[in-house]
Amino acid sequence: MAVTTQFARIMPGQLSECRRSVAELDRLCSFEMVPASEHLDLDWAGNALVRVCEHAGVGNVPALRRAIDGDDEVNAAYRDYPYSVMEQPRALEPADVLTLATALCDIDMDRVLSALPSNPRKLKDAIRGVLTDFHGDPRPYITRHFNALRDFYTVAADKHLAIVVWWD
Repeated sequence: MAVTTQFARIMPGQLSECRRSVAELDRLCSFEMVPASEHLDLDWAGNALVRVCEHAGVGNVPALRRAIDGDDEVNAAYRDYPYSVMEQPRALEPADVLTLATALCDIDMDRVLSALPSNPRKLKDAIRGVLTDFHGDPRPYITRHFNALRDFYTVAADKHLAIVVWWD
């Protein structure tokens, strides 16, 4: 099973419950708390998104990194929970989601990609080892995942939802 970055949009009250209860956090990370429409699998694109923006010198890289990594750990007791996730869930409160959604909408991915080498091999070298096993041009993959992340945050911000991020 591949380990990928997972996101979930949840109500602030649900986040509070996850902070108090390891069982509730496990329900979230087991994809039982909210419907599939409230989840996003970013695959392995997170580091690639950060690297292409860094290399291009375009976009708010700290905000992008924060959107991908989250902020504070949801519940430290979950570290000891049997069969839990690869990397501990981290949360973003609704106000932070709104700030990050705005920052993501301000990133012009066409501008980012136009500042990168056109040769796929040179592009992979430019982003320093991220996606080294990727076959072909990674631009469509990067664009698809960036758009999914931006749209996911935009919906969460519009609905005043929190976001939880983890590797699973």
